[in-house]
Amino acid sequence: MANIEYHPKFKVDTFVSGILEFDKGSSSFFCATQLAENQQAQIFGTKGSIIFEIPFNPPKDRPAKIWLIKQDKRTQIEIETCNQYTLQADAFARTILENKKVPIGLDDAVNNMIVIEKLKESHRLGKRISLF
Repeated sequence: MANIEYHPKFKVDTFVSGILEFDKGSSSFFCATQLAENQQAQIFGTKGSIIFEIPFNPPKDRPAKIWLIKQDKRTQIEIETCNQYTLQADAFARTILENKKVPIGLDDAVNNMIVIEKLKESHRLGKRISLF
């Protein structure tokens, strides 16, 4: 199920909220590209949670931070300063040069697009819909 707001002039999504239901759990989310200059992602599980400080474009001048919270204990994990896009491009190039299978297959991208299209359909119809 999804609700989407589009930019009046450019017709791109500026706010999306959704609920995804799976056999073993659910995911609720929102994404707002023009609401505030902030990025954060949190994952909640039955035994703890994970918080990602700046998940989509980590800072280039300091380590990225992740917090693991389990049984009221909060552990900070720092990820070495890097350019994640360079690492992705290098990994892809190595896959081609070494004739190896890509780490995440094309099915993952296709499945992501199917979910995005179903979210758009849910918004357009104004109701909950099934993936299948």
